[in-house]
Amino acid sequence: MKKHFSLIIALLLLLTGLTSPISELASPGVSYAAATPRLSYSSVELRGEGAAADVKISGVKASGIKKLVVTSKNDTVASALVLSKNRFRVIAISTGSTTVNVKVTLKKAVKKKKTFSLKLKVTTKVQKDNEDTDDNPGSTEDESTAPQESQDDQTKPEVTESLPDESTVYSRIMAMKETYPQGTPWTNDNVYKWKAFKEYSYMEAHGCVAFACILSDAAFGKTLEAKEITNPDASTIRVGDIIRINGDTHSAMVIGTDGDSFTLAEGNVNESVYWGRTIPKSTPINYVWTRW
Repeated sequence: MKKHFSLIIALLLLLTGLTSPISELASPGVSYAAATPRLSYSSVELRGEGAAADVKISGVKASGIKKLVVTSKNDTVASALVLSKNRFRVIAISTGSTTVNVKVTLKKAVKKKKTFSLKLKVTTKVQKDNEDTDDNPGSTEDESTAPQESQDDQTKPEVTESLPDESTVYSRIMAMKETYPQGTPWTNDNVYKWKAFKEYSYMEAHGCVAFACILSDAAFGKTLEAKEITNPDASTIRVGDIIRINGDTHSAMVIGTDGDSFTLAEGNVNESVYWGRTIPKSTPINYVWTRW
C-alpha cells in the first residue's frame, strides 16, 4: 500500500510541475532536433563588375563544419571562393546567371548524413561603358542628323583594351587585395577560365594558377593577349607577369621587381592567399606568362 501511495505522489508532483526532469532538457517552443546546414540567402543579385556578396552557412556551428567547397557552374559569369568554414564570397564577372554549388561536410553525421549539397542562384548585371541605363538612356540625337558610320568603320575588328602603364597595372592588382585579403582560403578547388591565350577558347586554371590569372585580368582586362616565354631572363620580368617556379609546380603574380628580388601575390600558399612574399631574382623560373 505504501509503495502504491509513493507512486501516486510522484505522479502528482510531475503533473503539477513541482518537479520536471523534462524541463532540464528542453525549453517550451524550442526544437532540439538535429540541425542541418542551409544558406543565409537562396539567391543573390550582383550589379557591376567585381561586385561581391558574402554568403553564410547557417543551421550549424562553424566548429561543426569539416570542409566547405563552392564551385560556380559558370565562372565566366560569377566566381565563388571560400572565406572560412562557414562563409563564402560570390563575385560578379560578366552579365548573366549561374548557380553556385555548395558542398558542406560536417564533422559529425546529422540524421546519418555528413555531406550536404546546397545551391545558390546568382544573377549579375555588369554594365558596359556604352550600355544604356536609366541615368544614361543613350544618345537623343536625331538619327537623320547624326554622323553616319563609314564602311571602313563597319569592317574594323573589335578594338581590344589598350596596354596600361606599369603603375596602373600595379594599382589594379593591389586593389584586388580588398576582394582577396591576406589569408583568404584558396586551394586547387578554386577554378578560373582564362581567355588570354588566343589559340584556345579558354584555359581552365586551378589553384595558384587561377589566382594569378584573376589578377592578370584585373590588371590588363580580358582581351589583351598573353604569350609564354620559357627560361626567361629575370631582368625582363615586369610587374603583372605570371611566373612559374618551384620546379614547374607553382605560379605567382609579380607585384614588385625591386633590387635583387621579386615580390609576389599568390594563391594556394598553405591553402590561402598570400601577398608580399619575396624571392631572389636568381630563383629558377620555368616560364613566364606576360601581356606586355
